[in-house]
Amino acid sequence: MKKIILLISLFIITNVLLPQSIDFITLMENSERNPNMVIEARKLAGLQNLPVLIYVKDKAFIEARGIENEKIVYTVIRDFYHPFNNGSTGFIENISLEYDLTRARLIYNNGNIVDNSGEEIVYNISPRTSIISMLLVMDSYNNKVIGLDTQTGDIIDTSFIPRQDTMLATPKVAMQTPLGKIFISDQIKDVVYEFDTAGTFIQIFAPQGGQNNSILDNIRGIGFRPNNNLLVTVGSGANTNTLQQFSSSGSHIGTFISNPSLTSPFDVIYVDNKYYVTSSTTSASAVKIGIFDSTGAYIGPFTTRDSTRFCQQIIKLDDGNFAVAAFSIPGVGIQIFSPNGTFIKVLTGVSNNRGVYQLGNGNFVTTNATGLYEIDDTTGALVRTIISGASVFSGQYITKYVPGPVTGISGNNTAIDDFKLMQNYPNPFNPVTKIYFEIPKQSKVKLTVFDVLGREIKTIVNTDLTAGSYNYEFDAGNISSGVYFYKLQAGDYTAVRKMMLLR
Repeated sequence: MKKIILLISLFIITNVLLPQSIDFITLMENSERNPNMVIEARKLAGLQNLPVLIYVKDKAFIEARGIENEKIVYTVIRDFYHPFNNGSTGFIENISLEYDLTRARLIYNNGNIVDNSGEEIVYNISPRTSIISMLLVMDSYNNKVIGLDTQTGDIIDTSFIPRQDTMLATPKVAMQTPLGKIFISDQIKDVVYEFDTAGTFIQIFAPQGGQNNSILDNIRGIGFRPNNNLLVTVGSGANTNTLQQFSSSGSHIGTFISNPSLTSPFDVIYVDNKYYVTSSTTSASAVKIGIFDSTGAYIGPFTTRDSTRFCQQIIKLDDGNFAVAAFSIPGVGIQIFSPNGTFIKVLTGVSNNRGVYQLGNGNFVTTNATGLYEIDDTTGALVRTIISGASVFSGQYITKYVPGPVTGISGNNTAIDDFKLMQNYPNPFNPVTKIYFEIPKQSKVKLTVFDVLGREIKTIVNTDLTAGSYNYEFDAGNISSGVYFYKLQAGDYTAVRKMMLLR
């Protein structure tokens, strides 16, 4: 620890203090639109052996977000609930004078963590007797998906899709597909990934063949058309300010929405034969939320309210109203609109919002750069912090996931050309689930269940089977809640998948 602090001190002594010209709000807005700024700042911090993130317990959340004169510019968030309140920018020299870094949590670009904050990271997990649905919360700093109870907002899975550092860079949203899989859009990687419900990577769904910036560049939210085609919002490159369309098999169809009134789109939803697209504009006169018809033609603005700025996630509520996560001033908070776009109120218990969803209890869950929160749906007052900045959580969009039956399983009368282990259903489960697999030829088959420590819990199958599709029931009545894995061995084929038992 002394060596690290000495290196930082030497860096301070040997560098001239230069006043940074970029202000806090501008840097926050620009890096939100273009997270490549953050990636480049982290790379330079790595070369200079400086932290990319500094957490000072109960005082500050400090992140490398920009570069000026070959020096890292950090944003300093002092109010976790309202990041724009008393926020500032600074070089490491300024920050080390204000805060004692020997008592902070320092995170480096190579993943190393020096933690002298004295704060333990604790997740309060809520065991559930059954899972009918859950909310998927995208954590873009830790590159994983967290599962919440749709009724209470309690955490029920800290890693519904586990951390994917080699694949994800700045993931924006995890969304269930019409076929029951999970799509994740990544703002830096510029692709939409497909995962199964065990968190196992399947493929890059769009663009086919991988990153192609002539098609997708700086992507944000995604949505689906009634025909199951995928829509992707694009903020940069050749297709800037458009929504690109892909078939249900991932083929690029072309531009679906392109209009001069659309500026830096961030999210899209389909409601009552119309598409609602949010914009990151901070101009009072520009269109913040545009409405487009079923063909993609522009209808007009959803709202003309001046203080609706930098809109991120938009959702339709059960009562027919709309909720919008407003990121930037002057209208930061969760803004509520009637179906015709009339402003109703703004909930400001938490601001600089990215994601929003309404719980079954009526309250809202919302994310910003430093946490995941529950706020009162009437007053907007903060109800609780679900995940704090101490866990280095950076929340993005929130979507609903409803487990469904496994799709694509061949019947025994259909030719099977490969070994396959499918996702169990239901998952999560309590206490019984079914495990599905296919074998293309007669094989010695062994299907086992084991825990996170690799201890075998049960052997479900251990026999010769002929070619065909199979499903076996697994009864977990005698084991405790938690994550388990099931492993199929058939000939030379081996596959493992994750499942979750929640009581």
